[in-house]
Amino acid sequence: MILLDEPYVSDLLQTTVAAENLPVVDSLAAAKFAPNARTIAAHEVGTALRSGKARLYSNSENAIGWICENLGATDLPRQIDLFKDKVAFRRLLEPLYPDFFYREIAFENLDQVAAADFSYPVIIKPAVGFFSMGVHRVESQESWPAVIAAIREEMRAARGIYPEVVMDGSRFIVEACIPGEETSAKGQ
Repeated sequence: MILLDEPYVSDLLQTTVAAENLPVVDSLAAAKFAPNARTIAAHEVGTALRSGKARLYSNSENAIGWICENLGATDLPRQIDLFKDKVAFRRLLEPLYPDFFYREIAFENLDQVAAADFSYPVIIKPAVGFFSMGVHRVESQESWPAVIAAIREEMRAARGIYPEVVMDGSRFIVEACIPGEETSAKGQ
C-alpha cells in the first residue's frame, strides 16, 4: 500500500503506482497525485497491516500525522516516534551506551542552560527535526550564545512550514559529538 502526501510526489512514483496498479490509501493527496489509482479505504489499512500480509510505503514525512491519527491500533506510531524523536531514541539506546552524553532542553530554556557544564564539541538539534534545520555543532562555551541566536532565527523562519510531527522546535537535544561525516554540521 502506498500512502501519498504533500509536498511532492515524484513522476517515477506516480508512473510506478499506475503501471503496477499499486493500492493507494484513499486521501486528498491520492486524489491529487494518483487520481486514477486503485485506492484502499483508510479504515482497511490498519486491518491489512495487523494481518502481517501488507506493508505501507509513504513518500513523505508529512504522512506521519495521518498514520498517528488512523493507525493508532497498530505499533507503527510508536515505532515512528522512536526513530523520529531523537530524545526517545537516545533513551532506547541508553542501556547499550550508558556513558553517551545527551540532554533534553526546552526551546524556551536554551538561553538559561549552563553551557559551561558541557564537554565540547557538542551537537544541538531539535528533538524532532527535518533536513538538518536547527542542527549545529557547538565548539565552545563562548560560541553557545551565537548558536542559540541562530537556532532561534531558524526556528522562527521554519514555523508553519512542516507539521509538528515532522519538525517540532519546542524541545532540543544537546549531545556528545560522535566523530564522522555528520560532525560537519553548521558550527559557530
